[in-house]
Amino acid sequence: MRYIFPIVLRGAPASIRLAASAGHSFDRLEPVRYVSDAVIGPNAPIAYIADDGAFVHPSTGLADPAFTDYDMALYGPKEDWGGKGAHIGSEGDQPAVFR
Repeated sequence: MRYIFPIVLRGAPASIRLAASAGHSFDRLEPVRYVSDAVIGPNAPIAYIADDGAFVHPSTGLADPAFTDYDMALYGPKEDWGGKGAHIGSEGDQPAVFR
């Protein structure tokens, strides 16, 4: 939702489709399996985007055009909000729903 709202505010078409019971990587054409070394960020902050499209830095609360989505992805592990282990894959028609 955090990426859709700013797109809609700017007048572009955007939507979200929910897939029941979908987990991470539910677009994969493989059964759900556990990947022990997958990097996860269950305690990482939500990435907010300001009206001008800049990410809001999680520790300052200020919009910073130099702070990118890549920086946000690296921020959680640097602050020790990450972990390891994730279930990936799909069930039933989830890959078709994703596509």
